[in-house]
Amino acid sequence: PMYVAAIEDDTAWMFTTAGEPKQQQVAEDDEVLLGFSDPRGQNYVSARGKARNIRDAEKQKALWSEGRRTWFPAGPEAPLAALIAVRIEGA
Repeated sequence: PMYVAAIEDDTAWMFTTAGEPKQQQVAEDDEVLLGFSDPRGQNYVSARGKARNIRDAEKQKALWSEGRRTWFPAGPEAPLAALIAVRIEGA
């Protein structure tokens, strides 16, 4: 599971660690399916789209929240901090 940092317009943004297998998977096949749930209300949705790996310090700062410091102690500019952006094409 990955935490969606933000959904802006038609794009979902998620933090990831640079060099992790998920980045290689995105590079090999950019078609993805995202699943979202709110079990308290029994609400679920799936969205499909195209993913891409992003290294953008300014965007990482804009999407940053202190809860992410657990994974990236050096903050949004940590050497291993990266983003995956998914342009949602349908749900």
